[in-house]
Amino acid sequence: MRRICHIVNPVVVGPESDLFHAQPITYETMRIAKRFAQKHLKGRLEIGLCATVYPEDEEMIAPGFGRVDDLKEEVCDKYEFTSKYRKLPYMREIIKNGMETQADYYIQTNVDIGLMPHFYVTVNRLIDQGYQSFIINKRIISGHYKTIDRIPEMWAEIGTQHNGYDCFVFPYWAYNGFDLGDVCMGTPWSETTLATSMINEDSSTKVFKDIHATFHIGDKRSWMQLADYRQHNTEQFAKVLRVFQRGHEQPIKHEIIEWLTKKLQFELQPHYSQDCHDVCEKTSYLF
Repeated sequence: MRRICHIVNPVVVGPESDLFHAQPITYETMRIAKRFAQKHLKGRLEIGLCATVYPEDEEMIAPGFGRVDDLKEEVCDKYEFTSKYRKLPYMREIIKNGMETQADYYIQTNVDIGLMPHFYVTVNRLIDQGYQSFIINKRIISGHYKTIDRIPEMWAEIGTQHNGYDCFVFPYWAYNGFDLGDVCMGTPWSETTLATSMINEDSSTKVFKDIHATFHIGDKRSWMQLADYRQHNTEQFAKVLRVFQRGHEQPIKHEIIEWLTKKLQFELQPHYSQDCHDVCEKTSYLF
């Protein structure tokens, strides 16, 4: 039997946050997708829904989710920002806590990523086809949905393609080679070092852009205003990528690296770290 652990980071937020409505929908779609897989795969796939939280967020752990180690660090303990957004964890601690479970494959998604009923069946099928590490891009649906009773309507809406990376699948064996830096969650560029680490361990890492398996309600991108957090994560990505590049005789060429470094070059500013400038210079062959 193949074992999968799906790790998420629930958080208490107020009604002013998009996550206030999105999280209950996300967790309900995860439970539904698990039941769907159990019915259709008949004992061939074991799915563990796992949550890692700060202790004060434990009320957001939904029924049916196992609680792994609590989060202990937050980015503002080590770094200074112009304005504190909210308590934000490191991606590396979320992944580390999820790895305490006994699984063959791990899935990490943001807490605003809803699942189609066939999500886990699709993931299992892709693994059967030989894919080890991969990313599934979400589709954007209308922003007016707010309650779990409307989930069937959300599934029925085709939505539009989105390039953002927020659903990661990777095998247990890849984790020991990961370097996730100090990228923090809940802000722009949080996906970068996980995607880059997956490529460093598995050069055949695939991005599935056209699979209708996940969705996001609306596309407000309110987090885009967090300029100093954005800069922090950008610099962490560049730092990690430079380390990985030194471990290869030739520069890492991959569509994910191309996409991320192209975005970095687009927003590069003089006050960004030297790592950022070096990465842009060394990846100019991509553009």
